[in-house]
Amino acid sequence: MDQNDYDTEAARLAALPRAERFEALMTFPQRYPLKLIGGDTLEAEVRDALAAIGITPVEVRRRASSKGKYTALTVELDVADGGTLDRVYAAVEGLEGVRYLL
Repeated sequence: MDQNDYDTEAARLAALPRAERFEALMTFPQRYPLKLIGGDTLEAEVRDALAAIGITPVEVRRRASSKGKYTALTVELDVADGGTLDRVYAAVEGLEGVRYLL
């Protein structure tokens, strides 16, 4: 595959809806590590948002920044398909407490 082929494939994937991109690039079902950075209320906000769409985290790891200003969360989720992962991102990306979402 030459660079032009890679560019063409990247453009094709970029044009797909997010759920379809997930399906094209990932294998499902899988355990997915959702990583977020935000304020003190981040964990509660994320848990509430996920509960609202029927998702229960398998594990949540929390770490405070060195100065305590931010909280980093790794939320492990069992995800069945790209549509589910799309709903997860849609639920958390607009939360007030989220500063960064990976």
